[in-house]
Amino acid sequence: MPLSIKWIILWGVLLSSMVIYLSFPSASQPNPIPASITQISTTTTKLNLILNSANQWQSPNGEISAEQQKLIHRWVNDLQTGCSKNAYPEQSIKPHHQQDDFSFHINGKAYRFGTFNTYAEQHYLYHNGQAYLCQPTLRPRLENAHQLWITTNA
Repeated sequence: MPLSIKWIILWGVLLSSMVIYLSFPSASQPNPIPASITQISTTTTKLNLILNSANQWQSPNGEISAEQQKLIHRWVNDLQTGCSKNAYPEQSIKPHHQQDDFSFHINGKAYRFGTFNTYAEQHYLYHNGQAYLCQPTLRPRLENAHQLWITTNA
């Protein structure tokens, strides 16, 4: 077989492989957490945090010290980097007990921390019908935000 026919066959196999690879959808989704977070709120614990133009968090619930500011910024950073980009349909997560979920909003969009996956040792984060695995410390830190992040007004 002449060399040019071998090259044509090789290029044909490579192009066919690339077309097949690109035609199958990937489970990887864009990060569910926005790159810029300016507002965090919860309904259960009545938390409302707003990031001002000086990059400082403010809350009508009380004062936020410089040390508490660092804790909030660290949580936001951990949330942005600590969740998998691999998405699973929310309906495929079993068992899923919504009464155990912890709902919150980021920039006005709804999110929920849900079931703890004991195999992966991570919490599920639900958003727009998708489920993502996230670091196990994110949910408890948000659930206890009033004690950790805010000095309540007396």
